[in-house]
Amino acid sequence: MNNNEIIEKYYPFIMELKEKFALLFVMSGSVAINSSNGEDMKVVENEMCLLSNFLHYDLTVITDAEVTIMHFDRFNSRCDKLTFEKMSKKLNRKDLRSIRKLEMHKPIVEFVENMRFYLDKGMYCRHLHDMKETELLFLMRGFYVKEDKFIQSSLLMYH
Repeated sequence: MNNNEIIEKYYPFIMELKEKFALLFVMSGSVAINSSNGEDMKVVENEMCLLSNFLHYDLTVITDAEVTIMHFDRFNSRCDKLTFEKMSKKLNRKDLRSIRKLEMHKPIVEFVENMRFYLDKGMYCRHLHDMKETELLFLMRGFYVKEDKFIQSSLLMYH
């Protein structure tokens, strides 16, 4: 599947996440996600979704969709303000779920569009990937409020 390919309606795909997490960025369309622990969620255009590690996910495209997936095993933070402890201090553990979604603000949409461009040009470089992970954390910290709890719950899952 190419980065800019439209995934057709009813297309099923499976993600078996072991040590890695996945971020799904739904640029258009909608996707239904079912996790092996019984959680279900619909992710629609301009939403991003974090899938926790050590779970199996069944995904089905509801309406033709453009989806970009970012896999990672740890957040690559280069800033002391983005440490796990500082970002997850106020998280209530009962808020944790295996599927978490959040609306994409303009800087995140542009981030994903840039990543898709790099990938389309064959830039499969671990160093670039590490820099983009760090950039994503900066964007999340700068353009989302703590109440969203997307980052906090994500980072606490690592800790």
